[in-house]
Amino acid sequence: AAVEEFIRMYPLVIQAGRETAGCPVVSGRVLADGDIVWLGIGSANRDPRKYPEPDKFILGREGVNQHLAFGAGPHRCLGMHLARLELAIVLREWHERIPGYWIEPGAGITERGSQLTLPSLPLRWPAGSSAPALHQPASRSGRIPSRAAPTQPPPAETHPPPPRAAT
Repeated sequence: AAVEEFIRMYPLVIQAGRETAGCPVVSGRVLADGDIVWLGIGSANRDPRKYPEPDKFILGREGVNQHLAFGAGPHRCLGMHLARLELAIVLREWHERIPGYWIEPGAGITERGSQLTLPSLPLRWPAGSSAPALHQPASRSGRIPSRAAPTQPPPAETHPPPPRAAT
C-alpha cells in the first residue's frame, strides 16, 4: 500500500507527449493533424474526484493502484512491476539500516523538464545519535548489517519521523 501511494503522489514521469490524429478541437482551439500535445498525466493522480485529500499521503487509500504513474493503455510502462518491486525492496532495506530518521521540514521536490527530482535530501537523526554509516562492509551473506534503532526521541522543536512504510 505504501509503495502505491508513493508512486501515485510522486510519479517519475509527470507528462507525456502524444500526436494528434485528424484535426481535433480542444477547448475551442483546432489542432492540426500530427501536432504534438503534452498531457499532464501526473496531475490526474491528484484529482480530488478520484482521490479524496489527494495531496495527503494516506496508507490504505481505496483505489490507490488506479493511478497513471506508469501511463495507460498501449503506452503503459512494461517495467512497472519491476519498478514496484524495486521500490518495495529499497524501502524495506533502508528502514532496516536507517530506522530512526526524518526528512528536514521544507525539503521539496522540483520539476525538471518532464520529471521530478530531489536536488537534495536533508535527513535528520535524533539528538545524541549520529548519522548511520552507509558504507559498512557486507557480511558473508552479502547483506549490510542493520543498525539498532536509536533510543532517544527526536527533539521537541523538530518534526517526528514519518510512520514506517509497510511493504
